[in-house]
Amino acid sequence: MAQESRLEQLPVELLQAILAAMDIRTLEAAVTAEPSTHASSKIRDGSTQQAEEFLTPYFARDQHHFLASMEWGLAQARSISQLDETVQYFVDRIATHALRIPGLSFCQPAPPFLPPTKLERNRIARSLYRFETHCNLHPSGRQSLMSHQDKRYIDHFAPWENEQLVCVSEYLFQHIVNPVLSGCCDHLFDRPMYPAEFLVGVPEELVDFHLLHGLAHIRLFVIENETDLEQILQVVRGTPPCYIWTRSIQSELIYFECMHPDTPELKDFESEEEKKYIPQPRVRDSDSGPEDIWRWANQERDARHFVGYYKAKKLREWAFVMWDRWRIDDWGVLILSHALTFDADGQFIEPRGEMTPEMKERCRLRKRRLTGHI
Repeated sequence: MAQESRLEQLPVELLQAILAAMDIRTLEAAVTAEPSTHASSKIRDGSTQQAEEFLTPYFARDQHHFLASMEWGLAQARSISQLDETVQYFVDRIATHALRIPGLSFCQPAPPFLPPTKLERNRIARSLYRFETHCNLHPSGRQSLMSHQDKRYIDHFAPWENEQLVCVSEYLFQHIVNPVLSGCCDHLFDRPMYPAEFLVGVPEELVDFHLLHGLAHIRLFVIENETDLEQILQVVRGTPPCYIWTRSIQSELIYFECMHPDTPELKDFESEEEKKYIPQPRVRDSDSGPEDIWRWANQERDARHFVGYYKAKKLREWAFVMWDRWRIDDWGVLILSHALTFDADGQFIEPRGEMTPEMKERCRLRKRRLTGHI
């Protein structure tokens, strides 16, 4: 009889644990995104009780509760691995799109393209996992399971973390789902359940309906060949007429931010106002870039406009709250003493103010490093 390998000599329980384990990259991403992502995926059929059971320890930041519930078999591990593969796919697309947007550098010569760092990728991934968690709390494109809890959910994140969530949500809306639905309109006119507004564009609620089905569903909208096109046409044709009642995460964020009373502008906040309107971040970021640029962009805004403000739409296109401080400095984004200004249509107006002495020196040193000249 052939001698058993050392692996075969291990206890059955240990073998099961090894075979069910995900690869290191997937485990790292799942832990970074919080184990609560896995717990939220168990909410089924619009169960308010299940949502309550998830949100109570979530609000308490009780990681031990979620870790104790992570008894994964091979099927669950494979499911999370597939979700992470989808997350990393969208991380690549969002980062590539945002980092190649021209015209955001105020230092000359313009910095070369540099791929996202591990910290930057993790921020985008965390936001996508949080997007998926939100979708799990809104099953089948319905309104929130517990609308009275939505504000509490949002209030447990720092405003720059909520702005990160808006960044990924707007990207998925503008660059993935909406273009495909717009291109499918001609194939849908023969369906009486679709309103006349389809003749002039895609209703925002229809896009939101598909967004709320989660990242795996959204990836279906990435059309690369004719087979993909036919598949997505089947998905769109299957859209029920009740989609009109859906509301996107960015709509909820903006709605609850606007509920704040009048406050002073951020630059005039006292310590009590900081504590009340700017919660501590849920994830302790080792780099100050996201908070620094969020504060810079919002210094002349009150609390009602801290998240999802329409005049910051161009900045969110650049995913401005995702990047490390060194990249922000290389771009020269903070060289001005005031934030960028946009008109009502989101078009860039001339920046105001003068370059601060600190940023003048940073730009001088950067130019010297790139050109070799003093």
